[in-house]
Amino acid sequence: FIPRMQVNQFDYARYIRDLEKGHFRDKFNFGVCEEGGGKWLLEDFVQSPNALYVGGMGSGKSVSCRFSVLTWLLSNSDKTVMFIIDTLKGAQDYKTLFHLPQVYDVVDSVDGVFRVIEMAYDEMLARNALFRQHGVESVAAYEQKTGKKMSRIVTLF
Repeated sequence: FIPRMQVNQFDYARYIRDLEKGHFRDKFNFGVCEEGGGKWLLEDFVQSPNALYVGGMGSGKSVSCRFSVLTWLLSNSDKTVMFIIDTLKGAQDYKTLFHLPQVYDVVDSVDGVFRVIEMAYDEMLARNALFRQHGVESVAAYEQKTGKKMSRIVTLF
């Protein structure tokens, strides 16, 4: 009389296939949307370069963010520079990423946070001037017009 419980398991084979096909290129993967029949919940990074994870303590924010960041790095490692900023826990949740060459170690001071923000602002001004020079409005348009890759800068607070 007790109905069988549905067990949802992550399809690793599908995940690897989609990684190899470039399905997550320039997309931020937030997981699987069960209502959509198991479709990936993707957001175009070029169109929407910001994400916010919200929830109570123990709700899985760090686990979800690690999955999204790992998928991003696997799909875009050739054009990513990542800064991890954590003034509370020293980024212990992300320590497995520190050996990757495109991930910069923990910024754990107020001065360090301001340096990263200053650097991002300076980079934004430089890219804006470069886009004006080439008559384009986005990273994707610049890459298509020039054939040159431009790194994505990801800052994880």
